[in-house]
Amino acid sequence: MTRARKYLALEPAERQLFHEAYALVAAIRLASWTLPFARVRELASQIAKKGELPDFESRPSRERIAYFVRAAGNAFPGGHNCLVQALVAEIMLLRRGYPAELRIGVANPAAQGFKAHAWLESEGRVVIGDFELETYAPLGTRGASPR
Repeated sequence: MTRARKYLALEPAERQLFHEAYALVAAIRLASWTLPFARVRELASQIAKKGELPDFESRPSRERIAYFVRAAGNAFPGGHNCLVQALVAEIMLLRRGYPAELRIGVANPAAQGFKAHAWLESEGRVVIGDFELETYAPLGTRGASPR
């Protein structure tokens, strides 16, 4: 099935979720090209706080949110970046009342060259970025809980 057909087959609520993910991927990716990481992190935090969605009864699952973040990331140039997707997933989870913890790790020094990776956890489960995590040592963590 083509991307267009997959999109057209979505329910209206899922299309809205994809649109939100796509807009956030675009915003965070563009910000990451032009701003220092600390400012991008602050921007993501502000977006999450301003857009809280109080209807927890009909909120999508974490897995569904991650699915649309990955789909949006694949559709936007440079959106497949692990840090961009982790930040977008964090925003979308926090807006819906889920706890989220951004993790950034570096590869074992024995690996060739410098490699880093970002992923997002929620209540001890990896939501997005579960790529070869055993090879990365997490740096400091910064968790966030819904308000």
